[in-house]
Amino acid sequence: MRCIDAKDANEAMERDLRALDMRVEAGSVRKRGGHDLRSWYKTRCIEDGADSLIIRRTTHASPKDVDGGYERFSWKTICREVAKLQVSILGDRALALGTCWEQVEKNAAARWRYVATPTGFEPVLPA
Repeated sequence: MRCIDAKDANEAMERDLRALDMRVEAGSVRKRGGHDLRSWYKTRCIEDGADSLIIRRTTHASPKDVDGGYERFSWKTICREVAKLQVSILGDRALALGTCWEQVEKNAAARWRYVATPTGFEPVLPA
C-alpha cells in the first residue's frame, strides 16, 4: 500500500498480463503500458455511464483553461462516477490496489484522532 514509480508499475502490469494469459504487446514496436491501462479505464467508465469530464479528472490534472479553474468536483462526485465502472474479478478475489490518494485520505482522517500534549500525540477520547 505505497506509491510506486512508473517503471515498477509497468513491470507489475506486464507480469499481471502474462499471469492472466493476456496480450502484452500493444503492436510490433512496443509493449502495453500505463497509457493502455488509462485508455481502457477511461473508455470503460464512459461506456458504463460515467461522466467523461469527471473521469478525465481522475487521470489528468485540471486543464489550464478558464473552465478548468472552475471545475472543482467533490470527492463524493468523483467516487460516484468511478463506481459506475463495471468490472469482474477472476475467482471472486479482490485485487489489492493502492494509490497515493488512499494514503492522503487516511492521513487526513487520522489527523483529527490525535491531540498534541507535552508527552506527544495522544488519541482523542470520545466525549
